Amino acid sequence: MYTLFKVSTGGLSWGEVSDPLILNAVTAVFVSSTEEYASKDSDSMLNGQLLRKEQYVKQIFSLYQEMVGDRSGEGEVSKSVFMKYIHDPRMISFASSLEIDNTDFEQFLDVLSSKGEHGIDLDTFVDGCIRLRGAAKSMDVYDLLIHQQSLAKEVEFIRSLLEKLTPRAQF
Repeated sequence: MYTLFKVSTGGLSWGEVSDPLILNAVTAVFVSSTEEYASKDSDSMLNGQLLRKEQYVKQIFSLYQEMVGDRSGEGEVSKSVFMKYIHDPRMISFASSLEIDNTDFEQFLDVLSSKGEHGIDLDTFVDGCIRLRGAAKSMDVYDLLIHQQSLAKEVEFIRSLLEKLTPRAQF
């Protein structure tokens, strides 16, 4: 506005300010289009991830239905049932498409089922496959996360017991 005022009142000539103004306008258009492209790229990546998840669900759904024992494919499958299907060609193909080594599959199921204590539903299985795909290093980190969460719950339980036994002490 100040520049416009100076040009309008004769304090500056248009020739002096036109180059910087044009440069500012071009920079603004460039920044705006870059932000728009980045937003579209982020949306594209998210859509791609959702599409891959749908493809993984379709790929494993019939086998999962067979494991659950019903047509809906809903419900949970125990680790022991999964272990019966570990050598099924469909399971091997699915695991290899996610770069999960067959030798790591039991550890993978331990992670998802909390060492066999919980059943595994289809969404948990597919999400786990997506998160743990690739090198065993990823699986080891995820396994540590699960164990840490379990230990945190145990510590909280012990703390609450101690508070009940000794109400005056603060833990």
